Amino acid sequence: MNYRTAYTAKESEHLRILFAQGNTDEQIAAVMGRTLRSVADHRRKLRLLHMSAVDMAVKKSKHWSRDEVDFICNFWKEKTDKWMAKKLKTTEAVYKNKRRELGFQKHWRQKKGLRRSWTFSDEEFLRQHYTTHSAKNIAALMKGRHTPYAIICKANKLGLRKETRPGRHGFPPIDLRDPYYQPLTRTQP
Repeated sequence: MNYRTAYTAKESEHLRILFAQGNTDEQIAAVMGRTLRSVADHRRKLRLLHMSAVDMAVKKSKHWSRDEVDFICNFWKEKTDKWMAKKLKTTEAVYKNKRRELGFQKHWRQKKGLRRSWTFSDEEFLRQHYTTHSAKNIAALMKGRHTPYAIICKANKLGLRKETRPGRHGFPPIDLRDPYYQPLTRTQP
C-alpha cells in the first residue's frame, strides 16, 4: 500500500473517473492501492460527494420520512439527542443511529446540551448589551443559552470591550499625557 504520499494530478484524475463510475471508497482504495481513509479524505478534498446524505437516508430506510430526515438535518446540532428523540417519537438509540448514518457527529459537550453554537441574533444581542451589562446578566437575559465564560470569550473574539470604568475610589482614570495634569504633592505636617 502507498502510505503518506501526496496524490499526483494523474491519481486525482483516476480517482475522479472511478468515483464517476459509481465505485465505493473501498473499491477505489483497492484499485488505487491506497488506504480507505486516504481515499475518503482526498475524495472530500476534491469535493466529490456521494448521493446526498438526506437522499441516501430516505432511500435506505423505509420508516424515516423525508420530513423527519430534514428535521434531523436542521436541528441535530442545536438540540440534545434526548430532545430530538422525543420530538421524533422514537428512542434515543434509534435517533443516534440515524444521526450517525447521516454523518452528523457531536462533540461530547453538545451531547450533554452544554455547547450551543452562536447564532447571528445572539451575536447582535451581545454587541448591543456587552458594554452596559455584566456577563452574568447577559447570560440571564439569554435564558442560559450561553455561560458567562462563553459570553466573555465570544466578546473577545468579536473585539468588544467594556466602557471605561472609573478608577479606584470612583475617580476617573488619569491620563498622564494631559497637559493640565498636575500630580498631587504631599505637604509635610
